[in-house]
Amino acid sequence: MATFALRQTPRQVRTPRMVQVHAALVLLGAVFLAPWVWLAMTSLKPEADIFQAVLQRRWVLTDCAQCLTHFPFALYSATP
Repeated sequence: MATFALRQTPRQVRTPRMVQVHAALVLLGAVFLAPWVWLAMTSLKPEADIFQAVLQRRWVLTDCAQCLTHFPFALYSATP
């Protein structure tokens, strides 16, 4: 009668390692996205409240509208 040693399949061996890799990628993605989130949040705040609080209850779109009407984005974004 032959006995077989219990071996782990390659998928079972890779699972803890893949969890670590995915956790590191999620953390790295959060580090790279944080400045963009901060930029978006700051652009939607009134000018007087920029340095007051991180989260605002009141969001203002007038600065975005002013930026879109002041600069000719169609000219800048046109391909040469």
